[in-house]
Parts: sequence; C-alpha cells; structure tokens
Amino acid sequence: MTGYQLDWTGFKGKTLWDWLNVLGVLAIPVVVGIGTAWISTQQAQESALHQYLDTMASLLLNKNLRESSANTEVRAVARARTWTVLRLLDPARKEIIFKFLQESDLIHIIDLSQADLSGMSFRNIDLREANLSNADLSNADLWGANLDGINFMTTNVTTRQLLEARSLKGSIMPDGSIHQ
Repeated sequence: MTGYQLDWTGFKGKTLWDWLNVLGVLAIPVVVGIGTAWISTQQAQESALHQYLDTMASLLLNKNLRESSANTEVRAVARARTWTVLRLLDPARKEIIFKFLQESDLIHIIDLSQADLSGMSFRNIDLREANLSNADLSNADLWGANLDGINFMTTNVTTRQLLEARSLKGSIMPDGSIHQ
C-alpha cells in the first residue's frame, strides 16, 4: 500500500483557520436556534404572567374573590390559575406573583399547599398564615419574611432557612415544635 494517498477526501492542505471557519459557519444556526428558543420561552412566560394578573384582577373586581367563602368556585379558579402559572414561570416572575398576592391581600386566601416554590426569594414578604403544607421551599430565600402561624411539618424547608425569617411566631417547625 505504499503510495496510497487520501486526496479524494478533500482534507489535504486544510489549515486550522479553514477548520475554524467551517465550525463557525456550522455554529451560527445552532446559536440562532438556541437564541430563538430562549426568546420564545421568555415571551411565553411573560404572556402567562400577564394573563394571570388579568384573570386575577377580574376575579377580584367582578367576582369578589377577596370576600368569597372558602370552598367557592371563584377560589377554586384562583387556586388553579395560581398553581398553573407557578409551574410555568421562572423564580423572578414567581416573585411578581407573590408580591401581587401580598399586595392584593390574597396570600391568605389562595391555597399554596404542594406548590413548587424552590429557589424563590420571599425577602420581606408577609406570608403570615399562608397554607404552605407540602410545599417545596428548597433553596428559597426567606430573609426578612413574616412566617407567623405556618405549619412547616410537611414542607420542604431547612431550619437554617427558617432562622432567616423576620418572624415565626406560632409556626410549627419541621421538628414539630411550636415557635414562640
């Protein structure tokens, strides 16, 4: 096999710059695709946030959500909408939801049990007596939050996280003790 050459492959005489040029050309569609997917995700999350806020405003103004009884349809709709949007949004947009719930006095009305609240910032938010049973608060920032009267027995949260809160008065801690 002496004298056998690979001229037919087209690789002969290619330099490093030639290869980098080829890789650069191939990378452009990949980068554009990733960028397009990211923008689509951001737009979908922003749309979901706006739809949620519009729906909740309608429930507040037209259906008297704040004054409704515990097991009414309006509360069931509000809970379903809240749960759905929390699953779709990133932590920064979830924080907007919680600020809205707090400022509109709905934080105690909407049942947040079993919600995925991991990685969220609850800095200085008043969650007093919110239903967070079985909620996932792993890696959540609770610094300065008012967590009075919450049962943390079945909530995924650490004692270290809870100690960052402003107040835990009357809360049932993960170990079953009642915080004074």
